[in-house]
Amino acid sequence: MKANMTEPENTQDNDVRDIPKWERRYVWNRPTLPSVVLGVVPILILFGILFCAVPLISAGYEVLGLVTIAVAVGLGGLGMWFLRTYQRRTGRSIEQAWNEWVYRQEGSVSVSEETRKREAPWVKYLLLGVGALLLAATLAGWRLTPPRYWVPVSSVLVVFVLAQPVLRPGRSATPTSWLFLLWPLLYALHAVLILVGVPLYLTGPYEVMTMCVSLGVCGLIATATSHLYGRYALRRLRTLAQSSDTTGGGQ
Repeated sequence: MKANMTEPENTQDNDVRDIPKWERRYVWNRPTLPSVVLGVVPILILFGILFCAVPLISAGYEVLGLVTIAVAVGLGGLGMWFLRTYQRRTGRSIEQAWNEWVYRQEGSVSVSEETRKREAPWVKYLLLGVGALLLAATLAGWRLTPPRYWVPVSSVLVVFVLAQPVLRPGRSATPTSWLFLLWPLLYALHAVLILVGVPLYLTGPYEVMTMCVSLGVCGLIATATSHLYGRYALRRLRTLAQSSDTTGGGQ
């Protein structure tokens, strides 16, 4: 009889200990989908504009291609100015505001300062320099190789950019799940398969769209996986909290 009474108590203790674990999983996976919509989609749009500039330059329309690149750079600068202005006037980033609005019915969450990684100021400028070099190498590679190889050419740049939110969590306004790494990893896998001879690319007039399709499909898989896991973590968390409350009330 004593053993039977101890078993529910042990179960309750296990439930209580599991709550922080599922809280962390929910917090880190919750904002992935809206953050991608707000942050990554504009980057992909700018990437697409640059992507369109390469065929123009290759076809002999250098001036039009350079104007396209200038438009992409101008839009990127305008976006950065808007983000900084919004944060200075409101005291929070537009990413935080967007996530709070999307999940307004679930309350607000945040990551403790201990979780955020501190880094030296020069790291940001170093990474910007590396990113600029990778972008230049990618543009050159696009011009020198046929469109079917544009995924392998761009894979290093894509992995570098998309890994930043996960590897540098302290530099983002919202936490990013490790499941987000599925995006660059799947894209890199696609690049490797093309290099070894697997014909995973479009042909004919749609050949130049292979990279965009790959980015979209890999991104959809990664963000959907993280989002669904966040929903599961929330449901699990609510179940544990309700079980703990019920058991506590009974005692």
